Amino acid sequence: MAYNTVPILVDKDGKPIPQYYNPETDMFEPLEGSGGAGKFRSISNYEGSPSKQLPPKAVLIAGSDNTNLRVPMVTSLGSQDGVFGSNAVLGTYAEMAAFNGGNWDRWRGNTQSLLLNGVSRTTTTVSADQINHNARGVHIILDVTNAGTGNITLSIEGKDVASGKYYPILTGDAVTTNGTYVYRVYPGITPVEKQAISDVIPRTYRVKVTHNNSDSITYSVSCALIL
Repeated sequence: MAYNTVPILVDKDGKPIPQYYNPETDMFEPLEGSGGAGKFRSISNYEGSPSKQLPPKAVLIAGSDNTNLRVPMVTSLGSQDGVFGSNAVLGTYAEMAAFNGGNWDRWRGNTQSLLLNGVSRTTTTVSADQINHNARGVHIILDVTNAGTGNITLSIEGKDVASGKYYPILTGDAVTTNGTYVYRVYPGITPVEKQAISDVIPRTYRVKVTHNNSDSITYSVSCALIL
């Protein structure tokens, strides 16, 4: 049936009361909220899962499938980058992101990662291209556990997006002995020849370790990006 075929609700004096038509029950039902508005109910879960509890004092925008309350939500960026803006039509949380020229990346704190595993090598080795999302500088850590009879030289390189070529940012001394060597790039620090430079780390960078001969040398390389 339609709303215009169903009798409306009236009070004891026969006067119409605030109401709405419910097509599921084919009846007019009273509006019991303050000032004639819809009445809000407290709920402990939504989407049919008791584990999905609403936060206290939440402002709820929802509909119903006649069984569960359905809440429009946006999946958090979580472990994703490169999320296009139109995917985030409705957000129910605050999350920092930075535009990278084409889409949006999560905002990072200080992060660390392994660039080259600690194995024996005999030839010049480069890391994969690394993406710097929002850090200003970096520490690169070279850990040599078996120096052998040759030497290696570590370079931090940026990448030119136009040509695809790499350019040097900082090149260290030749390393001939076991030990841990740290190379620093950060704006405003005191420069130390072949160890530290006052500069910023670009969005795309890599590490290159040059061998002077084919003797075996065992080492690892890691990095710590710094805001």
